Amino acid sequence: MDQKTKRAREIQDAIHTILLHEWDPLCVVHLPGAQDEYDGYIGSVYSWLAAGSSATEVAERLAALERESLGFSTPANALLPVATSLCALDVRLDPEVGAA
Repeated sequence: MDQKTKRAREIQDAIHTILLHEWDPLCVVHLPGAQDEYDGYIGSVYSWLAAGSSATEVAERLAALERESLGFSTPANALLPVATSLCALDVRLDPEVGAA
């Protein structure tokens, strides 16, 4: 596995962990057969983060995703803690680029 593929897997795993342990609107964290429930959202979340979305924007997008895909009506401000965790991730595929 090359470095870029390895780094992409690390980023995906980090997003997966946050979605499962901090977001988890369906409460599947303790259901072993459902640990991949949110994996279909990882690509979208990565895109938001890579585009430089703010925590507020990520929270709004998570709220919209919940509303449109899961039928929940969680207010965006309630999702700010998980959005902040997501925004804290370093999603650069080449962490050396842009490092100061």
